[in-house]
Amino acid sequence: MARFTTLIIISIYYWAFGTAYAQNPVLQSSRNLISIRDGKVYQSDYWQVDPKIKQDVYETYVKTGETKKISFISDTDSLEFNVGPGQTVRFSILLNGKDTAQTLIVAQTEIPSANFDVNYIALNNDKISIEIPKVSELMNLVLAITPLVSKENGLIYKGTNYYQTILARLPKNTRSKIIDIADSLISLNRRAYFNLKMDAYSYQFDQTGKIVPTKTYDRTGWERTNTLRPYIHHLQNFADSIRFLDLYDANQHYYDSLIHNYSEYIDIAQIKTWLTSRLPGIAFNSYKIILSPLTGYAQSVNWLESDTFKEIHAHVNFPFREIGDSTSSHLTYKKLRSATTVFTELNHAFINPISEKGLYALKIKKAFNNVPAWVDMSKPGARSMDPASCFNEYMNWALVSLWYLDNAPAADFSPLVNSVEKKMAERGFKKFNSFNQFLIELYRHRPPQAPITELYPQIIDWCLANSAENR
Repeated sequence: MARFTTLIIISIYYWAFGTAYAQNPVLQSSRNLISIRDGKVYQSDYWQVDPKIKQDVYETYVKTGETKKISFISDTDSLEFNVGPGQTVRFSILLNGKDTAQTLIVAQTEIPSANFDVNYIALNNDKISIEIPKVSELMNLVLAITPLVSKENGLIYKGTNYYQTILARLPKNTRSKIIDIADSLISLNRRAYFNLKMDAYSYQFDQTGKIVPTKTYDRTGWERTNTLRPYIHHLQNFADSIRFLDLYDANQHYYDSLIHNYSEYIDIAQIKTWLTSRLPGIAFNSYKIILSPLTGYAQSVNWLESDTFKEIHAHVNFPFREIGDSTSSHLTYKKLRSATTVFTELNHAFINPISEKGLYALKIKKAFNNVPAWVDMSKPGARSMDPASCFNEYMNWALVSLWYLDNAPAADFSPLVNSVEKKMAERGFKKFNSFNQFLIELYRHRPPQAPITELYPQIIDWCLANSAENR
């Protein structure tokens, strides 16, 4: 660990004109990468120092009536600031004793992503919901005909009569502002595909057919603001132009059948029990599974918290291919295969927070510092991977094998594990097979009833040992 020669703690108070600045404290550094601790979140080598920028701005979010500690940490020094909503602080970073970078911390007011009131909690506590919501399916339809998304192989599932029927129902040469906007946003950043889809869940149609915000959610995507909000009037115009509500009503029986079949094949309660027992310390009060028959291979998950109530949202596809898999005659095999996708999404909500813990985070960064040694960066989804996300994906799919081990018929275990290892090889995860086999044996020989969390030191040590050969 770095030894900090200076520790300056500065409290910033709001004065009559809204901002009071400290006397420009200085952070010494011999590297141009600075780590930041934002409240409880630590981000190693997150901030890049560039003296050419006149004033570099770091934004943070603080709840009304609260303050938050922000720490900038170099290899030799650190500064800490306590900031509240609407407050600003200036400081300088002195690089190698000669170049100065002026830096500004701006604390924005944090708006809670959700407001789980007593009525909502009473209706949803300890509940699992499987839904195909109207505005969510509308957004999935927009994405399905967005040029960039529709051309990418597998991103949209096109193997249903539903897909063909919807395309036939659309006016020829359908163009809309929302389609152009979605295409542009996704071209700039692929995260937009997921955020637009997830934020659609925070809207509903009212009785007049108008798209309105729900009473519960401000946003349901990954960002600090609702990414769909600026474009709702364009989404409304598109819905009106294609008479979407009529289209949805015409397919209501189909949606109901998908939800019924999903419930028959996929036991979310069993997944919940397995995850909470194997990875204790993390639990959710409400599980929302948001389906779309239009979704292909791109799934996502997010979790929201308000006071003591936590809810998880998994935006997933319907497992058409898995239900049709005839590899085994065991129904359990087919159910496990069908549930694998949603398991990997829910699983992230349990494993990601563990890898963010201080000592684990530092060791994971060291082990996976050379990300291309672990995954082929030319593969879709790998280009933006950092050490933490790479480790989490290894853990995510290896835990699928452990879940199979506990639940699959003995004769089906090897075929199921082989399907996972084949999939990860196709995705370019170079060391997954050896990692997976190591973790299976470690889990098999662990102390009776020991949770997976107790195996993390050995798992990370394996990663460190197997990273050395590629340095």
